[in-house]
Amino acid sequence: MTSDKTTIVKAFLAAAVEADWEKLQQYRHPDFQVTESEALPYAGVYKGVDGFRKLVKLIFIELFDDFKVEPECFAEGDNHVLLLANISGVGKNTGIGFSSQVAEIYHLDNQLIKEIQPFYWDTQLITRAFCGGGY
Repeated sequence: MTSDKTTIVKAFLAAAVEADWEKLQQYRHPDFQVTESEALPYAGVYKGVDGFRKLVKLIFIELFDDFKVEPECFAEGDNHVLLLANISGVGKNTGIGFSSQVAEIYHLDNQLIKEIQPFYWDTQLITRAFCGGGY
């Protein structure tokens, strides 16, 4: 059975896939942010829905072709949901393809997503697809 926390994360992801930014607003905390690893070419903290939109545009449009995220499973803690997903794509600048896994922690506060922290299994693979062999 899926709890409210997982339902919230799945609804957030569905709104993101549909690029329904207005609907996405109802699932995010006022201090919402996504924190990407410093080991990635798109490292940094992306704040609010505008920051999230910028990150989505970077990953799905500007940096990679055919970038796919396929959720595999969800797990929960007191104030978070963990998503394990398979990812794949092709670096636009290099033509190098990749396939890997990512674990995303969705931190919730008052039933709203406050922060997303993605943890990539192989950040070097993602960077190589983006930058080529001489990164």
